[in-house]
Amino acid sequence: MHIFTSRSELPFAGHPTLGSAFALLKAGMVTPTNGRIVQECEGGPAEIEVRSFAPSCGVNEDPFCGSGNGAVAAYRLRGGDIGHGHAYAATQGARVGRNGLIQVRVPEGGLITIGGACAITVSGALRA
Repeated sequence: MHIFTSRSELPFAGHPTLGSAFALLKAGMVTPTNGRIVQECEGGPAEIEVRSFAPSCGVNEDPFCGSGNGAVAAYRLRGGDIGHGHAYAATQGARVGRNGLIQVRVPEGGLITIGGACAITVSGALRA
């Protein structure tokens, strides 16, 4: 998958990754394995206020950034603020009028997982 902003191509971005996975699932083009869909981009298999900015890529502020929240969780885990087995909910986007809720989990001995909800806001068709 290739992800573009108005200025450049990105190696990874959460919204297009989630949106495309959700669209493929709804279209019946992929089937979850053990309740999961794994999608890879060039970047690899991928009450705190997290704000994400990328003005050089044409994104003044990302209202909801899973990779940013994952990085904060890793920082908190390394610093001892949270431990394995910990889970919490984070909010993001209020400052730009697009509230979001993200679920952050640090399973015992596992990788940090990020979750949330998707919604269809636009639909269409691609013609070859």
